[in-house]
Amino acid sequence: MSRPRVGRPIACAVSTNADAVLTGELRYRWRVTRWDGAGTDETVSTEETYVPTAADYGKWIVAEAFDDNGCVGGGRMWFSRLPVAYVDVEEGAWPTAAKEEHDAAVRILGNDEFKDQYDNTASIKVRGNSTAGLPKKPYKLKLAKKADLFGLGGGTKNKHWVLLANYYDESLMRDKLAYDFSAFFGLTYMKSTWVDVVFNGQYNGNYLLCQHIRVGEDRVDVFDWEDEMEERGGVAEDLSSVDAATEDVSGGYLFEMSNEYDELSKFVVTSKTIRVATMLNKPEYLYTNPGMMAAAKAIWQDFWDACTSPDGYNASGRHYSELADVDSLVGFFLTMEIFRNNDASYKSRYAYKDRGEPIRFGPVWDFDWGFGSPIIRKNGGGYDLPLYLNQPFVFAS
Repeated sequence: MSRPRVGRPIACAVSTNADAVLTGELRYRWRVTRWDGAGTDETVSTEETYVPTAADYGKWIVAEAFDDNGCVGGGRMWFSRLPVAYVDVEEGAWPTAAKEEHDAAVRILGNDEFKDQYDNTASIKVRGNSTAGLPKKPYKLKLAKKADLFGLGGGTKNKHWVLLANYYDESLMRDKLAYDFSAFFGLTYMKSTWVDVVFNGQYNGNYLLCQHIRVGEDRVDVFDWEDEMEERGGVAEDLSSVDAATEDVSGGYLFEMSNEYDELSKFVVTSKTIRVATMLNKPEYLYTNPGMMAAAKAIWQDFWDACTSPDGYNASGRHYSELADVDSLVGFFLTMEIFRNNDASYKSRYAYKDRGEPIRFGPVWDFDWGFGSPIIRKNGGGYDLPLYLNQPFVFAS
Protein backbone atom coordinates (compact mmCIF):
# COMPACT_ATOMS: atom_id res chain seq x y z
CA MET A 1 0.00 0.00 0.00
CA SER A 2 1.30 3.42 -0.98
CA ARG A 3 -0.13 6.77 -0.12
CA PRO A 4 -2.80 8.05 -2.50
CA ARG A 5 -2.31 11.50 -4.01
CA VAL A 6 -4.70 14.18 -5.14
CA GLY A 7 -5.34 13.93 -8.85
CA ARG A 8 -3.78 10.49 -9.27
CA PRO A 9 -6.06 7.47 -9.77
CA ILE A 10 -5.88 4.58 -7.31
CA ALA A 11 -7.08 1.12 -8.31
CA CYS A 12 -9.16 -1.51 -6.55
CA ALA A 13 -7.71 -4.95 -7.29
CA VAL A 14 -9.08 -8.24 -6.02
CA SER A 15 -6.78 -11.25 -5.67
CA THR A 16 -8.24 -14.69 -5.08
CA ASN A 17 -6.84 -18.05 -4.04
CA ALA A 18 -7.02 -21.09 -6.24
CA ASP A 19 -10.28 -22.33 -4.67
CA ALA A 20 -12.13 -19.02 -4.89
CA VAL A 21 -14.77 -18.65 -7.56
CA LEU A 22 -16.19 -15.27 -8.53
CA THR A 23 -19.73 -15.17 -9.85
CA GLY A 24 -20.40 -12.69 -12.59
CA GLU A 25 -18.59 -9.50 -13.45
CA LEU A 26 -16.93 -7.57 -10.64
CA ARG A 27 -18.46 -4.28 -9.64
CA TYR A 28 -16.83 -1.59 -7.52
CA ARG A 29 -17.84 1.04 -5.01
CA TRP A 30 -15.64 3.80 -3.59
CA ARG A 31 -16.76 5.66 -0.48
CA VAL A 32 -15.33 8.59 1.49
CA THR A 33 -16.17 8.76 5.19
CA ARG A 34 -15.15 10.70 8.30
CA TRP A 35 -12.62 9.31 10.79
CA ASP A 36 -15.37 8.16 13.20
CA GLY A 37 -17.72 6.84 10.54
CA ALA A 38 -20.29 9.52 11.38
CA GLY A 39 -21.72 12.03 8.97
CA THR A 40 -21.29 11.89 5.21
CA ASP A 41 -20.50 8.44 3.83
CA GLU A 42 -21.09 8.97 0.15
CA THR A 43 -20.37 6.79 -2.82
CA VAL A 44 -17.92 8.75 -4.94
CA SER A 45 -17.22 6.24 -7.72
CA THR A 46 -18.37 2.92 -9.11
CA GLU A 47 -15.37 2.54 -11.41
CA GLU A 48 -12.37 0.27 -10.90
CA THR A 49 -10.31 3.36 -10.04
CA TYR A 50 -10.91 6.51 -8.03
CA VAL A 51 -9.14 9.88 -8.23
CA PRO A 52 -8.84 11.49 -4.74
CA THR A 53 -9.54 15.21 -4.36
CA ALA A 54 -8.41 17.73 -1.76
CA ALA A 55 -11.87 17.45 -0.17
CA ASP A 56 -10.98 13.87 0.83
CA TYR A 57 -8.19 14.93 3.20
CA GLY A 58 -8.85 13.92 6.79
CA LYS A 59 -11.16 11.09 5.78
CA TRP A 60 -11.17 7.39 5.03
CA ILE A 61 -11.12 6.31 1.38
CA VAL A 62 -12.94 2.97 1.27
CA ALA A 63 -12.89 0.55 -1.68
CA GLU A 64 -15.21 -2.45 -2.04
CA ALA A 65 -15.61 -5.06 -4.78
CA PHE A 66 -18.78 -7.10 -5.43
CA ASP A 67 -19.77 -10.07 -7.53
CA ASP A 68 -23.28 -11.44 -8.01
CA ASN A 69 -23.24 -12.93 -4.50
CA GLY A 70 -22.23 -9.74 -2.73
CA CYS A 71 -19.06 -8.14 -1.38
CA VAL A 72 -15.93 -10.19 -2.09
CA GLY A 73 -13.35 -7.85 -0.60
CA GLY A 74 -12.35 -4.34 0.26
CA GLY A 75 -9.96 -2.08 2.03
CA ARG A 76 -9.54 1.44 3.30
CA MET A 77 -6.81 3.98 3.87
CA TRP A 78 -6.59 7.19 5.84
CA PHE A 79 -6.02 10.13 3.50
CA SER A 80 -3.97 12.92 5.03
CA ARG A 81 -1.71 15.77 4.05
CA LEU A 82 0.63 14.37 6.69
CA PRO A 83 2.52 11.08 6.67
CA VAL A 84 0.42 8.25 8.12
CA ALA A 85 1.67 5.55 10.52
CA TYR A 86 -0.35 2.33 10.55
CA VAL A 87 0.26 0.24 13.67
CA ASP A 88 -1.43 -3.17 13.75
CA VAL A 89 -0.82 -4.90 17.05
CA GLU A 90 -0.76 -8.69 17.16
CA GLU A 91 -4.17 -10.23 17.88
CA GLY A 92 -5.67 -6.75 18.03
CA ALA A 93 -4.26 -6.11 21.50
CA TRP A 94 -4.15 -2.47 22.57
CA PRO A 95 -1.20 -1.29 24.71
CA THR A 96 -2.87 0.47 27.63
CA ALA A 97 -0.59 0.04 30.66
CA ALA A 98 2.89 1.52 31.08
CA LYS A 99 5.66 -0.87 30.00
CA GLU A 100 3.11 -3.35 28.56
CA GLU A 101 4.90 -4.34 25.37
CA HIS A 102 3.34 -5.81 22.22
CA ASP A 103 4.58 -6.85 18.80
CA ALA A 104 3.09 -5.00 15.86
CA ALA A 105 3.24 -4.57 12.12
CA VAL A 106 4.18 -0.97 11.33
CA ARG A 107 3.83 0.85 8.02
CA ILE A 108 4.77 4.51 7.82
CA LEU A 109 3.65 6.11 4.58
CA GLY A 110 4.90 9.44 3.31
CA ASN A 111 3.14 12.43 1.80
CA ASP A 112 3.88 14.95 -0.94
CA GLU A 113 7.14 15.84 0.84
CA PHE A 114 8.33 12.43 2.06
CA LYS A 115 8.48 9.01 0.45
CA ASP A 116 7.18 5.93 2.28
CA GLN A 117 9.40 5.30 5.30
CA TYR A 118 8.96 1.87 6.88
CA ASP A 119 7.17 -1.45 6.36
CA ASN A 120 8.22 -4.06 8.90
CA THR A 121 7.59 -5.16 12.47
CA ALA A 122 8.23 -3.35 15.75
CA SER A 123 7.48 -3.58 19.44
CA ILE A 124 5.24 -0.93 20.96
CA LYS A 125 4.52 0.08 24.53
CA VAL A 126 2.97 2.97 26.43
CA ARG A 127 5.54 5.52 27.60
CA GLY A 128 5.54 8.51 29.93
CA ASN A 129 4.44 9.00 33.51
CA SER A 130 1.36 11.15 34.05
CA THR A 131 0.63 11.06 30.30
CA ALA A 132 0.55 7.24 30.36
CA GLY A 133 -2.75 7.43 32.22
CA LEU A 134 -4.50 9.71 29.72
CA PRO A 135 -7.14 8.56 27.21
CA LYS A 136 -4.85 9.33 24.25
CA LYS A 137 -1.55 7.72 25.18
CA PRO A 138 2.04 8.31 24.03
CA TYR A 139 3.99 5.31 22.76
CA LYS A 140 7.53 4.05 22.41
CA LEU A 141 8.40 2.18 19.22
CA LYS A 142 11.35 -0.17 18.83
CA LEU A 143 11.65 -1.02 15.16
CA ALA A 144 12.77 -4.49 14.11
CA LYS A 145 15.08 -2.85 11.59
CA LYS A 146 16.99 0.41 12.03
CA ALA A 147 15.65 3.31 9.99
CA ASP A 148 16.35 7.00 9.55
CA LEU A 149 12.70 8.01 9.55
CA PHE A 150 12.06 11.16 7.53
CA GLY A 151 15.80 11.87 7.59
CA LEU A 152 15.57 13.00 11.23
CA GLY A 153 18.77 11.13 12.03
CA GLY A 154 20.73 12.93 9.34
CA GLY A 155 21.58 9.64 7.68
CA THR A 156 22.08 7.66 10.90
CA LYS A 157 19.56 4.86 11.39
CA ASN A 158 18.05 3.96 14.75
CA LYS A 159 15.49 1.51 16.10
CA HIS A 160 14.15 3.75 18.87
CA TRP A 161 11.39 6.32 18.29
CA VAL A 162 8.49 7.80 20.20
CA LEU A 163 4.97 8.86 19.28
CA LEU A 164 4.05 11.85 21.47
CA ALA A 165 0.29 12.21 21.86
CA ASN A 166 0.16 15.93 22.77
CA TYR A 167 -3.11 15.23 24.61
CA TYR A 168 -2.80 18.39 26.73
CA ASP A 169 -1.88 20.53 23.76
CA GLU A 170 -4.74 21.93 21.69
CA SER A 171 -2.22 23.45 19.26
CA LEU A 172 -0.22 20.19 18.83
CA MET A 173 2.85 22.42 18.49
CA ARG A 174 4.41 22.95 21.93
CA ASP A 175 6.92 20.11 21.95
CA LYS A 176 8.11 20.58 18.38
CA LEU A 177 8.44 24.35 18.67
CA ALA A 178 10.46 24.10 21.88
CA TYR A 179 12.72 21.31 20.61
CA ASP A 180 13.47 23.09 17.35
CA PHE A 181 13.93 26.44 19.12
CA SER A 182 16.53 24.96 21.47
CA ALA A 183 18.70 24.24 18.43
CA PHE A 184 19.20 27.99 17.99
CA PHE A 185 21.09 27.91 21.30
CA GLY A 186 23.26 25.09 19.99
CA LEU A 187 21.68 22.45 22.21
CA THR A 188 21.48 18.81 21.30
CA TYR A 189 17.81 18.31 20.47
CA MET A 190 15.44 15.57 19.42
CA LYS A 191 14.15 16.05 15.87
CA SER A 192 10.54 15.35 15.03
CA THR A 193 7.71 15.57 12.52
CA TRP A 194 3.93 15.26 12.71
CA VAL A 195 2.14 12.11 11.56
CA ASP A 196 -1.41 10.82 11.66
CA VAL A 197 -1.68 7.45 13.41
CA VAL A 198 -4.01 4.53 12.74
CA PHE A 199 -4.06 1.87 15.47
CA ASN A 200 -5.59 -1.49 14.59
CA GLY A 201 -7.57 0.07 11.77
CA GLN A 202 -8.91 2.98 13.83
CA TYR A 203 -7.78 6.56 13.36
CA ASN A 204 -6.27 7.78 16.63
CA GLY A 205 -5.37 11.36 15.81
CA ASN A 206 -2.25 13.39 15.24
CA TYR A 207 1.05 12.45 16.93
CA LEU A 208 4.55 13.87 16.95
CA LEU A 209 6.97 11.21 15.69
CA CYS A 210 10.16 12.08 17.53
CA GLN A 211 13.64 10.78 18.19
CA HIS A 212 13.89 9.04 21.54
CA ILE A 213 16.33 10.57 24.03
CA ARG A 214 19.14 8.05 24.30
CA VAL A 215 22.86 7.69 23.73
CA GLY A 216 23.70 7.49 20.04
CA GLU A 217 25.53 9.23 17.22
CA ASP A 218 22.39 11.06 16.09
CA ARG A 219 20.98 11.54 19.63
CA VAL A 220 23.15 12.22 22.70
CA ASP A 221 26.63 11.53 21.38
CA VAL A 222 28.70 10.38 24.36
CA PHE A 223 30.73 7.26 25.12
CA ASP A 224 28.35 4.29 25.20
CA TRP A 225 29.09 2.08 28.19
CA GLU A 226 26.39 -0.42 27.25
CA ASP A 227 27.94 -1.00 23.82
CA GLU A 228 31.36 -1.19 25.50
CA MET A 229 30.19 -3.99 27.79
CA GLU A 230 28.91 -6.01 24.85
CA GLU A 231 32.14 -5.48 22.91
CA ARG A 232 34.01 -6.85 25.93
CA GLY A 233 31.89 -9.99 25.74
CA GLY A 234 29.58 -9.03 28.59
CA VAL A 235 26.07 -7.65 28.75
CA ALA A 236 24.72 -4.11 28.99
CA GLU A 237 22.95 -4.96 32.24
CA ASP A 238 26.22 -5.57 34.13
CA LEU A 239 28.97 -2.94 34.39
CA SER A 240 30.71 -4.53 37.36
CA SER A 241 33.78 -5.47 35.29
CA VAL A 242 34.75 -1.80 34.79
CA ASP A 243 37.58 -0.83 37.17
CA ALA A 244 36.54 2.64 38.30
CA ALA A 245 39.96 3.18 39.91
CA THR A 246 41.99 2.71 36.71
CA GLU A 247 39.61 3.32 33.80
CA ASP A 248 38.25 6.65 32.62
CA VAL A 249 34.78 6.82 34.19
CA SER A 250 34.55 10.61 33.98
CA GLY A 251 31.79 10.45 31.38
CA GLY A 252 29.52 8.46 29.15
CA TYR A 253 26.49 9.50 31.21
CA LEU A 254 23.01 10.72 30.28
CA PHE A 255 21.36 12.20 33.37
CA GLU A 256 17.74 13.04 34.09
CA MET A 257 16.95 15.30 37.01
CA SER A 258 13.44 14.43 38.12
CA ASN A 259 11.47 14.19 41.34
CA GLU A 260 9.75 11.16 39.85
CA TYR A 261 12.96 9.30 40.75
CA ASP A 262 11.89 6.07 39.05
CA GLU A 263 14.97 4.80 37.20
CA LEU A 264 17.15 1.90 38.39
CA SER A 265 20.34 3.95 38.87
CA LYS A 266 19.80 7.13 40.88
CA PHE A 267 21.11 9.33 43.65
CA VAL A 268 20.24 12.56 45.45
CA VAL A 269 22.62 15.52 45.57
CA THR A 270 22.23 18.08 48.34
CA SER A 271 24.09 21.37 48.62
CA LYS A 272 23.14 24.24 50.88
CA THR A 273 19.46 24.89 50.11
CA ILE A 274 19.00 22.57 47.13
CA ARG A 275 18.13 18.92 46.77
CA VAL A 276 18.40 17.42 43.28
CA ALA A 277 17.05 13.94 42.55
CA THR A 278 19.21 12.64 39.71
CA MET A 279 18.85 9.48 37.64
CA LEU A 280 21.00 7.72 35.07
CA ASN A 281 19.00 7.39 31.89
CA LYS A 282 22.10 5.77 30.38
CA PRO A 283 23.83 3.61 31.32
CA GLU A 284 20.64 2.31 32.86
CA TYR A 285 22.42 -0.33 34.96
CA LEU A 286 25.18 1.87 36.34
CA TYR A 287 24.16 0.80 39.86
CA THR A 288 25.87 -2.55 39.18
CA ASN A 289 29.19 -0.69 39.59
CA PRO A 290 29.34 1.24 42.90
CA GLY A 291 32.59 2.94 41.92
CA MET A 292 31.07 4.38 38.75
CA MET A 293 27.96 5.43 40.66
CA ALA A 294 30.16 7.31 43.12
CA ALA A 295 32.00 9.01 40.24
CA ALA A 296 28.72 10.06 38.59
CA LYS A 297 27.38 11.47 41.86
CA ALA A 298 30.64 13.35 42.51
CA ILE A 299 30.28 15.07 39.12
CA TRP A 300 26.99 16.63 40.21
CA GLN A 301 28.03 17.26 43.79
CA ASP A 302 31.02 19.32 42.61
CA PHE A 303 28.84 21.28 40.20
CA TRP A 304 26.03 22.09 42.63
CA ASP A 305 28.47 22.97 45.40
CA ALA A 306 30.04 25.52 43.05
CA CYS A 307 26.68 26.84 41.83
CA THR A 308 25.36 27.44 45.33
CA SER A 309 28.47 29.08 46.75
CA PRO A 310 28.60 32.90 46.96
CA ASP A 311 31.52 33.20 44.53
CA GLY A 312 30.74 30.25 42.23
CA TYR A 313 33.65 28.12 43.50
CA ASN A 314 33.37 24.81 45.33
CA ALA A 315 35.60 23.66 48.18
CA SER A 316 38.12 22.28 45.68
CA GLY A 317 38.54 25.73 44.13
CA ARG A 318 36.75 24.90 40.90
CA HIS A 319 34.32 27.38 39.36
CA TYR A 320 31.00 26.10 38.00
CA SER A 321 32.01 27.31 34.52
CA GLU A 322 34.89 24.80 34.60
CA LEU A 323 32.50 21.98 35.41
CA ALA A 324 29.66 22.70 33.00
CA ASP A 325 29.32 24.18 29.54
CA VAL A 326 27.81 27.58 30.35
CA ASP A 327 26.40 28.16 26.86
CA SER A 328 24.30 24.99 27.09
CA LEU A 329 23.31 25.82 30.68
CA VAL A 330 22.07 29.27 29.64
CA GLY A 331 20.42 27.99 26.45
CA PHE A 332 18.64 25.21 28.32
CA PHE A 333 17.08 27.44 30.96
CA LEU A 334 16.32 30.27 28.53
CA THR A 335 14.32 27.77 26.45
CA MET A 336 12.43 26.72 29.57
CA GLU A 337 11.73 30.33 30.54
CA ILE A 338 10.75 31.54 27.08
CA PHE A 339 8.32 28.66 26.63
CA ARG A 340 7.10 28.88 30.24
CA ASN A 341 7.63 25.19 30.96
CA ASN A 342 6.28 24.45 34.43
CA ASP A 343 7.80 20.95 34.38
CA ALA A 344 11.28 22.48 34.42
CA SER A 345 10.93 23.12 38.13
CA TYR A 346 10.95 19.45 39.06
CA LYS A 347 11.26 16.93 36.21
CA SER A 348 12.21 16.10 32.61
CA ARG A 349 15.53 17.97 32.83
CA TYR A 350 18.32 16.25 30.92
CA ALA A 351 22.06 16.73 30.88
CA TYR A 352 24.97 14.60 29.70
CA LYS A 353 28.70 14.29 30.13
CA ASP A 354 31.24 12.65 27.89
CA ARG A 355 34.63 11.44 29.12
CA GLY A 356 37.02 14.34 29.61
CA GLU A 357 34.30 16.89 28.83
CA PRO A 358 32.20 19.25 30.99
CA ILE A 359 28.52 18.70 31.77
CA ARG A 360 26.28 19.81 28.92
CA PHE A 361 22.61 20.57 29.41
CA GLY A 362 19.87 19.22 27.15
CA PRO A 363 18.05 17.93 25.31
CA VAL A 364 14.97 19.91 26.37
CA TRP A 365 11.93 17.69 26.74
CA ASP A 366 8.26 17.57 27.70
CA PHE A 367 6.42 20.85 27.15
CA ASP A 368 2.94 19.51 27.88
CA TRP A 369 2.67 22.08 30.66
CA GLY A 370 4.44 24.85 28.78
CA PHE A 371 3.19 27.91 26.92
CA GLY A 372 0.71 28.89 29.63
CA SER A 373 -1.02 25.52 29.56
CA PRO A 374 -4.69 25.68 30.60
CA ILE A 375 -4.42 22.51 32.68
CA ILE A 376 -5.95 23.03 36.13
CA ARG A 377 -5.07 20.65 38.94
CA LYS A 378 -8.11 19.36 40.81
CA ASN A 379 -8.25 19.21 44.57
CA GLY A 380 -7.56 15.63 45.52
CA GLY A 381 -5.71 14.75 42.31
CA GLY A 382 -6.41 14.54 38.61
CA TYR A 383 -6.85 17.40 36.18
CA ASP A 384 -9.62 19.50 34.70
CA LEU A 385 -9.02 19.74 30.95
CA PRO A 386 -10.35 22.29 28.48
CA LEU A 387 -12.96 21.03 26.04
CA TYR A 388 -11.08 22.01 22.91
CA LEU A 389 -8.24 19.49 23.10
CA ASN A 390 -7.40 17.66 19.89
CA GLN A 391 -9.64 14.76 18.93
CA PRO A 392 -10.05 11.87 18.65
CA PHE A 393 -9.01 10.05 21.80
CA VAL A 394 -8.35 6.32 22.09
CA PHE A 395 -11.27 4.13 21.04
CA ALA A 396 -12.36 1.08 22.98
CA SER A 397 -10.77 -2.01 21.49
